[in-house]
Amino acid sequence: MDALSCLIDDTSQPDCFEGIKYDTFHLSHLFHADDLLVFEKADARNFECLMRILNHFSNLSSLHLNLHKSSLLISPHATNASCISHAFHIQNSSTKFFYLGLPISIRRSKLSDFFPLIEKVTNLLSSWKVKLLSFADRLQFIKYTISNLAAYWLRGSIIPKIILKAISKASSKFLYHVGSQSKHLQLISCKNTTKPYSRGGPWYCLTSCS
Repeated sequence: MDALSCLIDDTSQPDCFEGIKYDTFHLSHLFHADDLLVFEKADARNFECLMRILNHFSNLSSLHLNLHKSSLLISPHATNASCISHAFHIQNSSTKFFYLGLPISIRRSKLSDFFPLIEKVTNLLSSWKVKLLSFADRLQFIKYTISNLAAYWLRGSIIPKIILKAISKASSKFLYHVGSQSKHLQLISCKNTTKPYSRGGPWYCLTSCS
């Protein structure tokens, strides 16, 4: 992968690959395991250069591009999107696709893009046998499972406040109300309950982790 990165960033040739440039910022590609995300100027010459680099890398390493698992995300301002997709036999994903469970879009994210997150949180909370868990167990589940899931989504996009409120409401119900019919007096908010002990959280957070 280091060799492929060097091939993409090589500027010694007159017909070199062009990434995205804005002022002093330059981005051409990102790696994650065996996945490659390429950011480039949308024109035929640039795509030909990229395919030439990938074919050269394939001949050297015997690692080949899987066109069936590849997607294009082309700006709607580009006039040759269909031509590029047809010429290189790579599916054009219009304006959005999901990568590692996160939505990647060239436009601002919509509320519907975060419905999979709400569904995932709901399934996690409802799949547990709530009556068999103690208060400390439910607290730890929220802190280290639900919170980590939300933090993972934050790496890829800004989560709308209405989605965060929905997650907080579901977590509060899971923490304080054992079963849908129970009505318990809630003296401390869920937000304050899940704070760490060093920041004023309840003492049982420390004892349950020991």
